[in-house]
Amino acid sequence: ALRIIESIEGTKGLPVFITECDIDWGTGISIYNNPNLHYRNSEYFAAFQCAMTKQMLDLRAEFPNNPIEAIFLDTFYIPGYRIFEGQRTLITGEQHINKPILNALRILGKLGKKQLAVTGKGDRSVEVLATATENNSYLIMIVNFNEKLDYDRSVSISIRLEGLATGSWRCRHYRIDRDHSNAYTIWQSMGRPLVPDEQQLLAVRKHQGLELMEEFLVTSHDGIAYIETDMPPHSVSLFILSRNQ
Repeated sequence: ALRIIESIEGTKGLPVFITECDIDWGTGISIYNNPNLHYRNSEYFAAFQCAMTKQMLDLRAEFPNNPIEAIFLDTFYIPGYRIFEGQRTLITGEQHINKPILNALRILGKLGKKQLAVTGKGDRSVEVLATATENNSYLIMIVNFNEKLDYDRSVSISIRLEGLATGSWRCRHYRIDRDHSNAYTIWQSMGRPLVPDEQQLLAVRKHQGLELMEEFLVTSHDGIAYIETDMPPHSVSLFILSRNQ
């Protein structure tokens, strides 16, 4: 579509706005209509949205004459009445539980405005997006996503960072996967209660936000440092590096 727009005389410089950048159609349809829609509740939706956003940025760079100015997610705050009902929503149930897709948006919202170059060869299911902020912090998002729902391959990632000021850097690692930032899998482990009791809700809410998986120090020698991690299937990591004071 961008190639077609670019070929039309008089369109050079016009920005592109893309609406309904969603995982599927039918916002109000739930797992009670179609059991296959369970992925809307899970880490799959979160990984999809982060991978798609990275690919949209790639397209923006590929077609500078008609840059993608904004993409719109047609996913709502409609909670539904049954917890994890599977509608295309950011929260679920009368309890307003946050779904993993909302944590994906939290990660995307943390990224810096300046995109940095990323080079190297890797797995086709892996996307890497590096950014910088005005206060000289660096944020690196890594996504392991495959369209197949039964995708089950973990990927070992090694990142070489170049151009860092020599010294110690504090690194905070946020993660979305089956075990982190995922209220849905906690609810599943309880037997999927339609009306969770108070203790069950406390346990679910404990994992509904964006979770810090680890925090550690990275040392830059001559401007070079390394970060390594294992990415489970359908997972998102965000590394935030800031100078260690």
